[in-house]
Amino acid sequence: MVQLSNQVQSRSGRIIRSLAIIAWSIAVTAVIGGYFTFFVAEARYEAVSSFMILNQPPLAELNNDHGDPPELILDLLAGAALANDFQSIILSNEFLEQVEARLNSEYEWARGITLEDLHQNVDVTFRSDTRVLNIIGYDSSPEHAAILSNTVNKTFQSFATKLTAQDLIIPIKEAEVPKSADSPKPVQYMTLSIIVGLLTGLILSMQTARISLLKVNL
Repeated sequence: MVQLSNQVQSRSGRIIRSLAIIAWSIAVTAVIGGYFTFFVAEARYEAVSSFMILNQPPLAELNNDHGDPPELILDLLAGAALANDFQSIILSNEFLEQVEARLNSEYEWARGITLEDLHQNVDVTFRSDTRVLNIIGYDSSPEHAAILSNTVNKTFQSFATKLTAQDLIIPIKEAEVPKSADSPKPVQYMTLSIIVGLLTGLILSMQTARISLLKVNL
């Protein structure tokens, strides 16, 4: 009877110890995650402008000197393929150098911006079933994020006209100043921290219980 009571107490002790380890692990990772989220991670804002690509230029531009539509050119300018090409061009060094020069000349805050900065803070997305390209600008300042997106958009509109000798771009919307940061996301970060803490606590508690059993057996 005494031996059974000791076993129960020993088992209860191990359970309490395991729960304490798990709680301690969750608390530590939550504190670390909270500190990183609210004091270390820099806020990043996202602003989006967009334009639509025409499959072909306006009808007035379709006729060449012989009055025949340039069918080969129209085939090359098919919607999805053209959107993919434009995406690659916008993210290329050659085009972003023009954006860099324009930003440096028009905005004092952007005079230190580099090509590497633009590669990190500019993105282009589009759905495969549409011809609408979204120009995304990222920055720690919401105003600068909007300016970046709109500058890339406007610069590319004139760039594409010169490149194709056609008016193939229809502006959809300008980027507005975002009201909230895109990252960090406190809820997601804290949830991830708690999950990491829980898993760490479980591993530590199992290892501790295993060591305790080995000591008892010895």
